[in-house]
Amino acid sequence: MKRQLAIVFACFTLAAHESWSCSSPLPEPTLRQHFAQVERVYMARLTSLRSTPQKSDYEGVAPGAIENATFEVLLVVKGPRLANQMIKIQTDWWPGNCRLSILRPPIEVIDSKGNAVPNPYSDVWILFLSGKEPFELLSTLPSRPINLFNESDLRFLLHVSQK
Repeated sequence: MKRQLAIVFACFTLAAHESWSCSSPLPEPTLRQHFAQVERVYMARLTSLRSTPQKSDYEGVAPGAIENATFEVLLVVKGPRLANQMIKIQTDWWPGNCRLSILRPPIEVIDSKGNAVPNPYSDVWILFLSGKEPFELLSTLPSRPINLFNESDLRFLLHVSQK
């Protein structure tokens, strides 16, 4: 009976971990868990961005945008090397749709007047990606400008890239 309970608990734990999403009450997976789950991790510089505003068809829903971006890969941490070192991202972003906007990174610095302070390092990102190009930035993965990573995250990613 104890063994059966242990197996049920293990299955529940794995299912709960796999079902985490941007609206999940479960704790977010660790950086190492995210790293293990994705196919590609790149350190890349944003070279171009075109954001096309999209009005919502629903009353009370804030407008979104389709963001088309090109990044130059500076370092392959995980995944295949790219022939031209460029990667395309296309994200259909709406408030609350589990997508990550390049123009609205996960952490913004706000000044005393309530305005976002431009981030001088926001053009260099760590990108956690799965699927095919053009990739989509998901808020359920830790893609973000590199200066928002803490030191231990950077040490881990640089260490694994050397293997």
